[in-house]
Amino acid sequence: MIDSPTNISPKSSNLKKWAICHLAVPWCDPFHSNSSSDKKRMAYAPSPLPRIILLDGGISTHLESKLLQSTKAKSNTEINADAISPVFSHRELWSSSLLLTPDGQDAIISCHDDFFEAGSDVASTVTYQCHYGACEFSDEKVDRMLRDGVKLAKASVEKFSTKHERDEEKIIRKCSDRFVAASIGCYGASLADGSEYDGKYRTIHTEISQLDSLEQFHERKTRVLLAQYPDSIAYETIPCLVECEAILSLWKRMKKESNLPSELLQYPMVWMSFACRDGAHLNDETKLTTLLKRLDELDPDASIIHGIGVNCCSFAHIKPLVTTIVKHMIRTEIRRVCIFYPNSGESWDAASEKWVEGSGADSACFADMIMKLIMDVDNLCENSLKGNLAFRNLPMVVGGCCRTTPATISALRNAVDSYLISRRQE
Repeated sequence: MIDSPTNISPKSSNLKKWAICHLAVPWCDPFHSNSSSDKKRMAYAPSPLPRIILLDGGISTHLESKLLQSTKAKSNTEINADAISPVFSHRELWSSSLLLTPDGQDAIISCHDDFFEAGSDVASTVTYQCHYGACEFSDEKVDRMLRDGVKLAKASVEKFSTKHERDEEKIIRKCSDRFVAASIGCYGASLADGSEYDGKYRTIHTEISQLDSLEQFHERKTRVLLAQYPDSIAYETIPCLVECEAILSLWKRMKKESNLPSELLQYPMVWMSFACRDGAHLNDETKLTTLLKRLDELDPDASIIHGIGVNCCSFAHIKPLVTTIVKHMIRTEIRRVCIFYPNSGESWDAASEKWVEGSGADSACFADMIMKLIMDVDNLCENSLKGNLAFRNLPMVVGGCCRTTPATISALRNAVDSYLISRRQE
């Protein structure tokens, strides 16, 4: 039996309220005043948060780098760079292994601290690869790991807010406005066989449909994380259409349950980010346009999935993918938060399971590329409106995925703040 939430309550200001404000009434952006008496606009107060929220970077790769350096310093010996995850005790769990020990939990909080100090608004929990059935752990043990993942991120939020509560230099957003996104990885990530890279799941249950099996895979994890009141539930690196359908089916069923506290379902912002093989297709070769159409059929009022986007993809593909998503939203008038957080650009050598050093973008270059895409999205929206304000100032969540560091996020923070200030002065 999964624990019901006790002594845990949602904050008065959260990401879902931010998303609803900016999506339902995009022209009530706090940096753009409007004297219109439109009744729909007047029904909402302007969000106290800017419309561009900054996610953290590659938390697992940053953890690995920090712990390798620490281990090397303590032992005063060279670490075998060819060893597979020498600082993560369980290959199947990857960085989630650190949830098992006090020292590992301290390292996780320190990592969250690094990204908050660098300027991120959102901490992603270290639960992406925390899966039931891994390492022959009991379900109850995995439940505890998931809960701890959220608690550690919340502890870092509290630590940062307390430390900077009188910091008047944070002119764009208050230091108390930091959030937790509960990370849920795709089914392929639990297999540790590379299935997430092609979306063709080979070891799924055969006695029931693939859709039902994937729904079962995500259900318990979703419920456990939801009961911890994170600010967001983030389904990440989804590589295939059927897994998207399964997640939507799960949420539709949960919303119909009479015994589930309504505040649980009403509270978090839910987003889904896709893993794509090129600029037009998911990893399973489904056209992105096909997936977007199916998503709208299953969630036509965006009441289940509040944000969509892409992550863990090459920078070479990010612009056409995001452009396709934004154009689709404009055409259908079904608005969701636009989310994108690509890799650093470094190449992954699957044979040696190592990153190819020097193959990616540095922090300044990464921030510059993200900012160009943000401006492209704004220009696309404004040029497509023909006087319609419905898509002005589309809200975005942006950041980095694998191999992006606090230095990357710091550079992006400076660029985003400068852009928001310039927009305010327009």
